[in-house]
This record gives sequence, structure tokens and C-alpha cells, in this order.
Amino acid sequence: ASWPASEHRHITYSVAILVYQKDEQWVNALQLFREMTDGAVGRDTITYNVAISACESGEQRVQALQLLGELAGIGAPSHHVQRRSHRIRNVSAMGTGIAALSRDD
Repeated sequence: ASWPASEHRHITYSVAILVYQKDEQWVNALQLFREMTDGAVGRDTITYNVAISACESGEQRVQALQLLGELAGIGAPSHHVQRRSHRIRNVSAMGTGIAALSRDD
């Protein structure tokens, strides 16, 4: 059985975003993620999670939290969104604390 063209595009975008995320190229990953809507390719929980991970690896906490809010808006399980939000906020707070300590030197 053959997959519809829209499914091929979705998989292609998802894999490309994942590659950018793994290569720590969060700007490119996010650009492709945004292009999915422009090109009428649907986003799902998987593509949101990969884009959020790309933002996290690029230390773009605010952007990651914005995407997490969008993810909640498409019906992702609330426990998943809350757990991920908590983790992002904890890492952000930890980074702020480390930066403050290094300024005290």
C-alpha cells in the first residue's frame, strides 16, 4: 500500500527537524517546523516534541515554552505538557543560578 503524499511530506519534515535537532541547529529546526504550516503539512505531538527539544538544546527556553503551549492547544496530554514544562523551567532556573555564581567570582 502506498502512503498519501501528505504523509510523505510530514515524515520528511519530521526527520529533517530531528536531524537539525541532533546537530544542535535549533534555528534551522524551528524554521522547518514553522514551514510545515506554510506548506499545509500538519504538525503532531512528535514534531512538536522534536522542535521543543531543538529549542532546549539551543538554550531557547522561552521559545520551547511557547511551543509547549501550542502543543497543549492541539490536545497533548496535560500530564506530558506539565512534566515537560516543569523540566524546562528547572533547567532554566539552574542555568540562571550557575550564571549568577560565575558572576560572583
